[in-house]
Amino acid sequence: MVMADSLSERRIQVAILLFPSVDVLDFAGPLEILSHAGSSPNPEKSKQLFEVSLVAKDELVHAASNLTVKRDISLDEARDRLSEFEVLIVPGGPLKVIMSLIENGNPELQLIRDFAELSAPSPGRILFSVCTGALLLGSAGLLEGKKVTTHHIALDLLRTVCKNAAGRAGGGPTEVVHERLVDGGLLMSGTRIITAGGITSGLDAALYVVALETSKATAESVARRIEYDWHQGDGVTA
Repeated sequence: MVMADSLSERRIQVAILLFPSVDVLDFAGPLEILSHAGSSPNPEKSKQLFEVSLVAKDELVHAASNLTVKRDISLDEARDRLSEFEVLIVPGGPLKVIMSLIENGNPELQLIRDFAELSAPSPGRILFSVCTGALLLGSAGLLEGKKVTTHHIALDLLRTVCKNAAGRAGGGPTEVVHERLVDGGLLMSGTRIITAGGITSGLDAALYVVALETSKATAESVARRIEYDWHQGDGVTA
């Protein structure tokens, strides 16, 4: 955990991976949470604790609901700067889109693998999926031996994806459960795996990340500020 006072000179660097038809709330929800995490409960005197970069292959991303989003940095730039990021958020999208990314071996998958394999500095990196984004982590072979979750309609598919990827890391079978969020613990690299359930679960998981990276008090302050009822007890956490 990094206390807010020690972050006055820097911000925690976060990358959010975007792709065509990405679900809006999957990435915008955590983005909103992180943007309200400040060094003081008083927003007039507060300094932002997180700096978020939207990462995508194309400059303009056509997300779900006809929303067009402009990326901050390209996949290539993100790969070159990957060690700068402490958190990578992988949102979900329609199953046919997610499976297409998996089956075609798109570069987004390699970025996820590369981030997960980075040696983790103290207090460690976090790889955080929302909704069906867990399928991308599973396909990358990162969920072996972990307890994980995803949207309830994709639980069986996640089990299949993880089974098909089994053997890459030698970590044993994946336990897929129906929860709002699951802290799956650390990879060999020291990167923490957090998976959130469907859509709004990403809000709870993002607040959990704020608590891990700063303090529970800061996360509770964010929840109050945005008038959100944080489901703190709904999930499997460390």
